[in-house]
Amino acid sequence: MKRFFTAFIFLMTTLAWAQPQAVTWSTSYENTDEHTVITVHAEIAEGWHLYSQNLDEGGPIPTSFVLEDASSFTTVGGWAEGEPHVEFDPNFDMELAYFSDAADFSIKLLPTEKEFTVKGELEFMVCNDEMCLPPTYEDFSARITNAPVPSIW
Repeated sequence: MKRFFTAFIFLMTTLAWAQPQAVTWSTSYENTDEHTVITVHAEIAEGWHLYSQNLDEGGPIPTSFVLEDASSFTTVGGWAEGEPHVEFDPNFDMELAYFSDAADFSIKLLPTEKEFTVKGELEFMVCNDEMCLPPTYEDFSARITNAPVPSIW
């Protein structure tokens, strides 16, 4: 009986601390004639909001991206995102830009090698109508092949 009670308490404690998986991330790429475009896709669970990169201070943490070792490419511009929904949020007392269901973030790269790996880290925050989860960090990567390397000639 004592073992059952201990196992029950352990299970309940674990479930109480478990956070819902509100966002699932994936990475893809596309080679054009001149660039490689990396896209980081967010699949957002029903009822949750993933915040835009472009938020005013004083609200939730905006989504952000950091690329690691960029010796095999240079970036062309910054991270682009789809069109977010903008709405006044009484919890933060401000207008917020966010995504529901799904979101894509992309950046253009100018490769210096035909094959390389892009690695990075993203930070994001999600909320629903009842609560916000703490800011979360997620690693991402994409193995690039047949990249368009500019000719030296």
